[in-house]
Amino acid sequence: MKWEIFSIGKAKKKGHEKDAMDLVIEEIEKFAPRKYRPDRDLYYYNYRSIGSYLKPLMTLLEAVVEWNQFDHDREELLHRLFVALKDFYDPRGRLSMSEALEDMALMRKLADLFLFFFNGREAPVAGEIRELFG
Repeated sequence: MKWEIFSIGKAKKKGHEKDAMDLVIEEIEKFAPRKYRPDRDLYYYNYRSIGSYLKPLMTLLEAVVEWNQFDHDREELLHRLFVALKDFYDPRGRLSMSEALEDMALMRKLADLFLFFFNGREAPVAGEIRELFG
């Protein structure tokens, strides 16, 4: 009888192959603050199990990775990040862009996103977002 508890090395997770979402999450977890991991799990990663949120979530997480890797064009990346966040929180597309720009709850969610993923670094204010979409 082989006792797994005495073996050297890591135990393998059974039944779960990594998909594109897992790879993006792993990339994010390399730079995101550890203390906010439970918040990321609760407010973002858990939505992967709901079909209508899967594509907008993936787009949002890819935008987060881009934000961390490419700081050269803040306006373009901020534009992409805000649109991806809007699409994630409004998967049915009921909110127009002008309504989204006036939605204070969405602006708070953007601030939370910067806190949870970037520790609040370079978080935009609502006025900056409105000016960007002019």
